[in-house]
Amino acid sequence: MQVRPSTFTSYREVISRTMVPLAASPLGDGTFWAEVNRTTCADLQITTVRSTAQLIRRTPALIDVATAGYAMATIHVAGECRVEQDSRSARLTPGAIVFCDSTRPFDFSFDGPFEQVIVQVPRDALPERALTRASGLPLRGEDGRAAAVGAFFRALAREDCSAFATHALGLISSTVSIVAGAQTAPADLDRERVLHHLRRVFRDPSLDADAVARGCHLSRRTLFRLFHDAPRSLADELREIRVAEAQRLLRTHPGRPVADIAAASGFHGETQLRRAFRAVAGTTPGHYRSEMN
Repeated sequence: MQVRPSTFTSYREVISRTMVPLAASPLGDGTFWAEVNRTTCADLQITTVRSTAQLIRRTPALIDVATAGYAMATIHVAGECRVEQDSRSARLTPGAIVFCDSTRPFDFSFDGPFEQVIVQVPRDALPERALTRASGLPLRGEDGRAAAVGAFFRALAREDCSAFATHALGLISSTVSIVAGAQTAPADLDRERVLHHLRRVFRDPSLDADAVARGCHLSRRTLFRLFHDAPRSLADELREIRVAEAQRLLRTHPGRPVADIAAASGFHGETQLRRAFRAVAGTTPGHYRSEMN
């Protein structure tokens, strides 16, 4: 989709409809022009914006009426701008990448004509702590990793990207981890990434360490090393996640058979569910359900 709004009012409506609701106002008294291009790639939306000097704000009032949250990776292509989120402020130059969380206020201020590529994904597709730590902190354009990521998504913005959907989301996840890594021990960040992956795929009863390692782009050895000194092992974490889901289903579906709940929570059957439930909750699924009713 390509749009060339003729007025700033229509431009503001286009970017709010295309990305998230935004407050926008022109800066300076030059002639206004803009071009907005959008493409989708599975769970990702890629928007290219070219325009004149302006201030873009995601305000608390707009956040209050939002129905969904997004992580927004902005690749700055041309011009200069200042971005602010979470009391962090940075000036972006061409090639820089910065993450913003749409559930918290942010500002982008452009002194003159600019171009940006914004990659937008559901907020829960990325590790929450990594996004919180990374928001407002730029990965500078002179960093080779920023250059590689930027080139990839600029190309996707121009071409059909359906064949690269999985790789695109993985690249965004890796990039936010790189940015957050400046504030976090790498092992802690990798462990959080694994836990985030487990929360997304735990319903697969065939899930094992090899599948988790592949899904997180880690070796099996590195995967186990991450949990060696942690309070819970990888298996314990997976069991906790599955039991928590079983508890939720027992509360919300009081008439649903326990066998169905076991399958929906990633267990091979009732026996495995009962064993895990007793280890984690100290009781049986039936007794837990009776106490909830």
